[in-house]
Amino acid sequence: MSIESFPKLTTPGRLSYQRPVPALPNRCLKQLLQAVEKNRAQLLSTWEAMTAAGGQWDSKTREGARTALLYLLTHLQLVTADEARAIDETLHCFRKTALGNSTAAILLVLSDFEEMILSIARSHLPAEDFETVYHWLHVYCVNLMQMFIEASSDQALDEKQQFPTHHQTSRMHRTMLAVEVQKLLLFDEHLFLTHDVHEVFQTLVTDSCQLAGFKRSALFLYNPLNQSVEGLFGHHVELDVIRRIRENGYRVPLLNRLLQLDRPVFLEDVSNLLPVQHVQSFHLTSLLICPVRGPASETLGVLLLDHNGQRFPHVPSQLELVKGMLDRVSFALSSHLHQEQERIPNHSFALTERELDVLYLLADGLDTKHTAEQLHISEYTVSEHITSILRKLKVKNRTAAVAKSLREGLIR
Repeated sequence: MSIESFPKLTTPGRLSYQRPVPALPNRCLKQLLQAVEKNRAQLLSTWEAMTAAGGQWDSKTREGARTALLYLLTHLQLVTADEARAIDETLHCFRKTALGNSTAAILLVLSDFEEMILSIARSHLPAEDFETVYHWLHVYCVNLMQMFIEASSDQALDEKQQFPTHHQTSRMHRTMLAVEVQKLLLFDEHLFLTHDVHEVFQTLVTDSCQLAGFKRSALFLYNPLNQSVEGLFGHHVELDVIRRIRENGYRVPLLNRLLQLDRPVFLEDVSNLLPVQHVQSFHLTSLLICPVRGPASETLGVLLLDHNGQRFPHVPSQLELVKGMLDRVSFALSSHLHQEQERIPNHSFALTERELDVLYLLADGLDTKHTAEQLHISEYTVSEHITSILRKLKVKNRTAAVAKSLREGLIR
């Protein structure tokens, strides 16, 4: 997948195309509808408890959001019967509630709705149906949001023609918010085109710069066994340099603390917080540190964003945009899980990308020294990887590790 194949950002509030909702098999739809109907009260009850504790809604808007969610949950079947009618009637429902024309409120409602349905799909549908439901639901929500933004933009244009000097600041805010929402929708489209976990991570690294406005980014995978991170991807950073980095949480105490958080953190100056060799090598100053989480909220890694070492201010809207992108990455990873399980029959081995690199070179007959040279890492690091591989595969030597890996389909 290349960036050239992505749909392009156009004018504020409009996407370059609207994707038709994919078909959902009758068997799958029936199971999903039955599960949603059975668990609807529990879903809403859980949502009410979480939103009350979070304080993101006032009482009036929260009631409007609940009404909208209830409507979405009870009209799922209409989406497959008549998508255009489903979108039109849902938008009408939104306008009748206290949500009004609030793009931010509608975006939150749709995000919560999508998460509800995906949680039901994970729990009550066969694993092979999850991706089908994910694509069906995701495209519908994207189209619904797109139509809402377009309708709101048309209404705002009418208001401007009728009252050219009224609420100018408010309209400007809505326009800026519409642009941020469109970026999230465009990121959704990019994720939709990915085929595996590798491409999901690559898309995150690229779009965190191109859509969120940062100059460079780097993604590090987290290994909970030894509390370390190792470089995987980078944008506008030399990939070989990133992949040579491997840091233990004991050497960087800040890392362990930040990985426990559920949202990006802006640090104005990291020069005294990170290892001096990395600060000097990358000329680090201000940094946005973003924990990357999986479908079950497990820590997968950390995304670092900055402006080529230049100081930059804390921009709340930019941070929220990145947070939204990270949430969508968790959904996208869910959709690829069963594909990864088929590719690696015994996925419980949980080998990292770098461990697989080492394993491939072992299979090619390279020794520790030449493996280190090939991967641009130390011989000590290669030995650590081999020790980890032997432990995970539950074998006693390298020959057995290669043989078992070939037999289990870990390498080919």
